[in-house]
Amino acid sequence: MIGFNKMKSLYDHSPGLLKGGIDSIWGAIPDSVKYGSRYRQYTRLLKQSQWWSRAQMDQYQIDKLKSTLIYSYEHIPFYRASFTRAGFDPYHFHSFDDIGRVPFTDKTVILHNAQNILSDQASQNKIRLQTTGGTTGEQLRFYMGENAYFEREIPFVNAI
Repeated sequence: MIGFNKMKSLYDHSPGLLKGGIDSIWGAIPDSVKYGSRYRQYTRLLKQSQWWSRAQMDQYQIDKLKSTLIYSYEHIPFYRASFTRAGFDPYHFHSFDDIGRVPFTDKTVILHNAQNILSDQASQNKIRLQTTGGTTGEQLRFYMGENAYFEREIPFVNAI
């Protein structure tokens, strides 16, 4: 699949008449085709999870949070250091009661540690810099996988 940045660049450098045709074609392609297998995976998850019991939903959230914490500890220098300083072991995260032991990260911390918050598995040509609007003062800058928005966010938007 061609990455988002490459497609956007091709589109941005196209003549206006061609952009109109591209817009029409792009709009006719089903989202499940445009955004790929991860999009379809999240869409299936949303359709299935709407019928889960409270216990199933809680367990799913705990499992996903634990796997995110473990990944962060193993692959992101900032979180490894932060967890170690706080005496937090992500392998011993088992319930929502454990959330209070997770070190707090706020906007200021992210602003001052952007490079150390990047995963050691992030491919430099597969990530892109994202920013917030900066309405509370300073604009927040962070990195995301180049297709993360389309793969993970669009299924939620379409489900509404």
